[in-house]
Amino acid sequence: MFHGTDFAIELPKDFRDESTYAFAFRARSGFSPSVVVKTERLAQPAELSVYVEQQLAKIEQLLPAVTIVNNSRDPHGELVARTSVYDWGEPQRRLRQKQRYIRLTDPDRVVTLTATCLLATFAETEALFDAVFSSFRPTPHPTSDDGNAVGP
Repeated sequence: MFHGTDFAIELPKDFRDESTYAFAFRARSGFSPSVVVKTERLAQPAELSVYVEQQLAKIEQLLPAVTIVNNSRDPHGELVARTSVYDWGEPQRRLRQKQRYIRLTDPDRVVTLTATCLLATFAETEALFDAVFSSFRPTPHPTSDDGNAVGP
């Protein structure tokens, strides 16, 4: 049984949660800041710095007028984490995104927390984003009858 905020659903024992979770906050200047949580399973173990560089290269190709502001290793308790900040979009409604990439194992995966708001309101919203990011804690993975991890 999987429980979401507004639903529960029966799934087979060997399911993998590959959901994207999006959370919106009080609007500022006509824009609702948000945090998105996405888990990506890795086919093979990878260094987090290499993974992040690959992700930022994709972002630079996909988003208009991207400027990478920061990309650094950050502590996240005992977990390996990196944080990137970048701006993109039209000058009059430019967005800033802050991403925390967290490397998890057993199974190998990266959880990406992406916070988005207008560049103009980022200074007043960053503390909220940082608090949400800091509250992230991985949960133990259940195992199937054959000992393999299931779920996210």
